[in-house]
Amino acid sequence: FSFFFPPPMPGPPIYLFGGFVIADKCPFGFWWGVAVCVVLCFALKLVACAVQQKLIGGYLSTKLWVRRACGVHTPLMRAIERVLRRPGLSLGKVMILCGGPDWPTSVLAGILGVSVWQCELGTCPVIASVVPLVMTGSCYLRQGEHGEVWGRLGNFMFALTGLISAAFWAGAAWAIQDEFDRNHAALCAPRVEFVELDWLDFKAAEASRRCALRWADMPRCLRAA
Repeated sequence: FSFFFPPPMPGPPIYLFGGFVIADKCPFGFWWGVAVCVVLCFALKLVACAVQQKLIGGYLSTKLWVRRACGVHTPLMRAIERVLRRPGLSLGKVMILCGGPDWPTSVLAGILGVSVWQCELGTCPVIASVVPLVMTGSCYLRQGEHGEVWGRLGNFMFALTGLISAAFWAGAAWAIQDEFDRNHAALCAPRVEFVELDWLDFKAAEASRRCALRWADMPRCLRAA
């Protein structure tokens, strides 16, 4: 479970490692071991997402500098927020939650204040990616003792995982762009709750403009040198 907490650690290596370790050690047989590994990895994914969203993201949502650094007031993040706030298993929400990187997506959902239960529901279809990746590790493990067919099956499952992940990524990009196309004016309109963030952006831009050093502003002795 603690493997999910470091930001650089994605979920797929954990699922693959679980297939290597658990499937062949189950006393009830290989396929029961695969099933146990799938359930365990799926449960770990949901628990980790909930903890990251509620504890880490919820805490960071109170920090103004974090909200500004994440750009929660920008049209891009506002589009993502609108998609994530849709109830149920909407296609766009599923694509973002299942296709986005584990730690950043969960923490961002917490910073945006999205419902944990709705995010957990939208994350459930990630089982479509967990199953073939667990099978990949499990099949590679049996390759040496049970023939080359298991290696080929492992290659197929790995390729299937890649296709499913690519579909999630493409779907997430489509969902965000579709939200832009449908509600561009609303996403770009100023909102009262973002006044402080907009003011900080304005101050930073104004400070950068006034501190900018042009060639014409430099002393002649330096320009001559």
